[in-house]
Amino acid sequence: MKKRIGEKRFIKSLKRYFVAVEFSCDVSREAIRLQNELKKKNFFVGSYTAEDKFHLTLHFFGNLNREDIVLVRRRLREIEMKKFEVTLGGLDVFNIKDPKVLFISVRGKGLRELNRLVLEKLRVGESRKFKPHLILVRIMQLFDKRRFLEELEKINVSKKRFLVERISLIESGLSREGRVYKVIEDFELR
Repeated sequence: MKKRIGEKRFIKSLKRYFVAVEFSCDVSREAIRLQNELKKKNFFVGSYTAEDKFHLTLHFFGNLNREDIVLVRRRLREIEMKKFEVTLGGLDVFNIKDPKVLFISVRGKGLRELNRLVLEKLRVGESRKFKPHLILVRIMQLFDKRRFLEELEKINVSKKRFLVERISLIESGLSREGRVYKVIEDFELR
């Protein structure tokens, strides 16, 4: 059974909130396999995403007060959308000139529609183009960018499919062990 996001106690500090899709066990296993393959290649020094933190962000809020959280939860309950299937794509980076985030792209028409519905219900605009992804690693130091980018194209990603059945409102905070996530509420798709 896959470990759910977040179970540790938070240190008192500012908490941040986001709406996300959590991944299936198959997808998490594939992400871990890819992380292990990348570690062997020694392209960079980086911070690898822990298995219990794999998710696809639909909208990031930042800090919210209690009244905002109540409002967000109420509006997310109003979303009406059928469950849909998505597929893992290939490996990619944000900002090819100075790669700092390595991720697996996630494909599926339903994701863009779900993102649109979330933004519509929450009455917020998105400041950047929605690019569905699962972050594998945050790169701190890249040793040879040209070689890294060439080799990245050769790494095979298993095109795992999974059913998106729910979205989650997640709280992110700090604990003594680092950043931890806690699911505030799940919202089932119909």
